[in-house]
Amino acid sequence: MIMSENFSASLSENILTLLVFNDTKIATLVSNIEVGHFENIYYKTIADKAIDFYKGFGESPKEHIADLLEKELNSESNGDIYKKILSNLYDNSNSINVDYVLNELERFIKVQTLKKSTKKVMELLQYGKVEEAEDVLSNSKKSLVTTFDPGIIFNVNNEEIFNSIDTFEEDLIYTGIETLDTLEHVPTKKELYTFVAPPSRGKSWFLIHMAKFALLQRKKILHVTLEMGEKRLIQRYFQSLFSLSSKISDLQEYNAVFETEKNGELYRINFSKVPKVKTLRDEGIIPYLKERMEKTLRPTTNLVIKEFPTGSLSINGLTRYLDNLETYHNFIPDIILVDYLDLMDIDPERLRIDLGRTCVELRGIAVTRNIPVVTVAQTNRTAEGQVLITRKNLAEDFSKVKTSDVLIIYNQTAEEKARGLARLYIDKGRNGRDGDVILISQNYSIGQFALSSVKINNSYWDVLNKKEVTNV
Repeated sequence: MIMSENFSASLSENILTLLVFNDTKIATLVSNIEVGHFENIYYKTIADKAIDFYKGFGESPKEHIADLLEKELNSESNGDIYKKILSNLYDNSNSINVDYVLNELERFIKVQTLKKSTKKVMELLQYGKVEEAEDVLSNSKKSLVTTFDPGIIFNVNNEEIFNSIDTFEEDLIYTGIETLDTLEHVPTKKELYTFVAPPSRGKSWFLIHMAKFALLQRKKILHVTLEMGEKRLIQRYFQSLFSLSSKISDLQEYNAVFETEKNGELYRINFSKVPKVKTLRDEGIIPYLKERMEKTLRPTTNLVIKEFPTGSLSINGLTRYLDNLETYHNFIPDIILVDYLDLMDIDPERLRIDLGRTCVELRGIAVTRNIPVVTVAQTNRTAEGQVLITRKNLAEDFSKVKTSDVLIIYNQTAEEKARGLARLYIDKGRNGRDGDVILISQNYSIGQFALSSVKINNSYWDVLNKKEVTNV
């Protein structure tokens, strides 16, 4: 019998038998099988005839297959081969184990897809086309989805549906911003979490803050940067982790402290003087940092920082990098931070379309790898001077709003900036209520995106303007 040496000849023949003779299962087969999955020309021809017949008449060809193959059967060179194959199909049609064949169908498709991709990769490598070969492998992985997993059956006897009522604790990564965490507006497995801010208002500090608290939760973090260099980013990590100043002349001297009523509403904002802090320029700072790291962080590698040139990183490139991290370094991140989406490989001639597609594919990485992906985005010019920035002020592409599971927007007036205050507006919350506004105290001069937080309402502006705002 003519079949691949590397795969079961009987399975290919059984699948072909169902295509030709089984009215019940042919719809499933036609939805998933491609003619190219069969390796020799004879099986391909028979499969092509059977599929065309089904598309035209809604049933398998059965005995009509001989009529469809009249030309092939009468061929002097190949007629005997077709007759032998059809004879085997007829003999097999009454004894075939249908359930077994369908159970093995997914494996058949995966093996054939991988073999086809491997062949293409080898051809590309012969011509030195390494990146194209990597793209073929990446696309091949995307196509190997589980075809026959029915999903979750909603049935009283299925305990799994009752376990799905609450979000499991292990699915969440807390932000360290208490009010956000209480409302569960946090990065969650299989979701895209987007933080939006005007230019130079702390997008990178936000991602560092997220990484810091993920580290404290013993998570593995991949921080991808397309804007800030690795060395500068490392300095900021030291500042955030250990409350260090880059230089003492830039120190913000007071931190905002929130005083609340019994019901949790903001009553007063006090300001406490920042105690003396170390700087990255102090003598002996390196031994100090090593000592602090040993005390607070696990010795294993839980944070990887990777810089890519602006505009160079595609989704396929990110996928290849993740595969290499796993293969060569045994590092599988629990969360990915991308700084930032707009600086990935985007065609300026197709800016809106490419941004939207990249956003969708970035969320696809979150889903396929069962982790949260956190990215940041920039507001457009309409945000300038706005007291409350919303999704209307999101730069370039509204599909970021549609694709993101959680959308947090950073707001700050000039007065708030001078006092180390900012507001986080929950524009979209997949797991909670939209529209909440959270006040945070900040001190970027010692690397702190959020020192404390409180939920606020419209009375906040009266509190902010109170004369009794004091230093403590």
